Amino acid sequence: MTENNDNTPWGHWVQPDGERYTQESLAALALKYFRAYRNDCIPDDLPPDGSRGQYGAFTESMIAALATPRESCLAPGDCDTDFDLKDVHNSCWIAVGDVSVYILRKDDGVEVQLYANHCEMDDNITSAYATFSAAQEIQKRNNCT
Repeated sequence: MTENNDNTPWGHWVQPDGERYTQESLAALALKYFRAYRNDCIPDDLPPDGSRGQYGAFTESMIAALATPRESCLAPGDCDTDFDLKDVHNSCWIAVGDVSVYILRKDDGVEVQLYANHCEMDDNITSAYATFSAAQEIQKRNNCT
């Protein structure tokens, strides 16, 4: 059996062949079960107004979303532990132990919010905001552009 050397929430789950699940293998399994059971989960009280067709369209879009590989919102930076938020993404979440870090790109700067991990719908613990213009002034003053 494969050793679990990561800290992922799925790393302790074992497949029938004895190998540990990866994020990709769990996504494939979720897709398989969603396809198999979606028709068993149609609400009985859907009105006869086309809602069953809407439910079908909704489940098809869910399947398409599950089947689409996720692209990282981060690009490699200057070294192994540095990353840049890709221009096509305005935000990202990073878990650091029991803290979830939410980074949000704004028009004039960056907002960072810290939450208790798995409690992101609650109030944040703290937050910070920095403008791009303030950062550019410091870069220019310290000649570090």
